[in-house]
Amino acid sequence: MPDKVFVVCPFSSIESFLRQHYGDDLFFVSATAGMLQYEDVDYLKEVIWLLESQSVSELFVVNDLSCPFINKVLHHSKSINHAVEKVLQKLYADHKAILTHQPSLREKQEMLAMLNVIQQVNQFIVPVLIPGLPHQNIKVNALVTDKNNFNIKTIQLKN
Repeated sequence: MPDKVFVVCPFSSIESFLRQHYGDDLFFVSATAGMLQYEDVDYLKEVIWLLESQSVSELFVVNDLSCPFINKVLHHSKSINHAVEKVLQKLYADHKAILTHQPSLREKQEMLAMLNVIQQVNQFIVPVLIPGLPHQNIKVNALVTDKNNFNIKTIQLKN
């Protein structure tokens, strides 16, 4: 039975890439840009149900460098319409000094993806989701992937 759940952006199509590295026995939760929908109570209940009913031991929040929302923000697109784009745009603005000094687009993508997964874990997963699972000990992980170059970077978190 799968005991790992990966929160992934459906637009990045990284499920098969993650299966190559972690095996076929995995669960995936779709969340645009890797951001769980905490304002949607029914959605959140379903995620908690999945984590509880499957005795999940590890939860991975994942962003791939190909994420169209990350790239839209980095390319300063004028048409920021989706809520996750606004979150990423604020993250970019808050860390503009660090991001603009990255020498390449790939390094900017990696940095913004890393900032996003860390923010998701620190602001939502740990304080909101995990307390809803008092009888489980779930290790929370953050990953930045580059499926095009077969790379996975684990972000060290305090769990």
